[in-house]
Amino acid sequence: MTTPEVPAPRTAAHSETVWTLIDGAVGWFAAVAAVELGIFAALADEPAGLDLAVLADRCDAPAARLETLCRPLAGCGLLQMDGQRFTLSATSAAQLSPERPGYLGELLRLSPGLVDNWPALADVVRGAEPPHPVDDEDEVFHAPLARATFGLQRSVAAAVVDSLGLVDRPDLRIADLGAGGGAWSIALLERLPGATATLLDRQPLLDVAAAHGRDHSVVDRCRFVEADPRSLAAVTSEALGSGADIVVLAHVLRLVAPEQAGALVALAGRSLRSGGVVVVADYLRERSDGGDRVASMDLVTLANTRRGRLVRRRQLEEWCAGAGLGPPVDLGLSPVFAVLAARPIP
Repeated sequence: MTTPEVPAPRTAAHSETVWTLIDGAVGWFAAVAAVELGIFAALADEPAGLDLAVLADRCDAPAARLETLCRPLAGCGLLQMDGQRFTLSATSAAQLSPERPGYLGELLRLSPGLVDNWPALADVVRGAEPPHPVDDEDEVFHAPLARATFGLQRSVAAAVVDSLGLVDRPDLRIADLGAGGGAWSIALLERLPGATATLLDRQPLLDVAAAHGRDHSVVDRCRFVEADPRSLAAVTSEALGSGADIVVLAHVLRLVAPEQAGALVALAGRSLRSGGVVVVADYLRERSDGGDRVASMDLVTLANTRRGRLVRRRQLEEWCAGAGLGPPVDLGLSPVFAVLAARPIP
């Protein structure tokens, strides 16, 4: 008599993808809670780490509950655990210690947008509006995000000077359309001692930019013009100080409707002085299998805004052509987002 084959038991490998997704969501919420509780800050000045009881006291949380939070943080590499003693990992020491220059704690918290929007994602994909769109949430969202991303943006922007060969042209005029926290203008001004910049954006963001300008000793070379990026098409070249040598469109095109993005590129083109250049920094939407950072940012934008969507490179090329600019050239300055330069067609 032949013994019937018994199906092999399903192993964890069959559900690995699902558990990876679950673990990713749990890890994000755990990391954000750790930032808010001050776990990383408490450990930042303690190379030898802290015992659970001491850490719990510093974070004003019951030790048993704090341990429940810290264990998955150790599992995903943000903490190191030896019994009930916790220390920072190299990653969290560099990126989640509040006093470090590379601090990304606020970026971690803000990058997915508003958490309350995500449960409604299926409805948004069907055509509904996000329940809490961030388009107009300057105080709650855009100004804090501008502060959170300043260091990262400034480091990329500084490389533009060498990439475009601008070192020997110190008297340049910069126009920053949708300037946010001012990272791009400030980085260029730091590298170009004789340059001046006009920054245009909504007032809460200009306040952030002005604070950054003071912190980096360039505010005296900045001019701040209050203007909504969604209506910048009405801004005249005179408002930009009789034209500019460098016009910056950094992380603004994806946050406005397509017709407004096209109008911004047109404004940039007509604002250039002879020999000028338009610099675009943004995530560009191309074909993707959904696994890369650009695809994720596209979904974040859809989930959190009424009008925003990532721009396709072909669309950007069409806008540039309509503005009298040649095809934008990728400068290869960031592994995360595109930094492109477009010059007037001779």
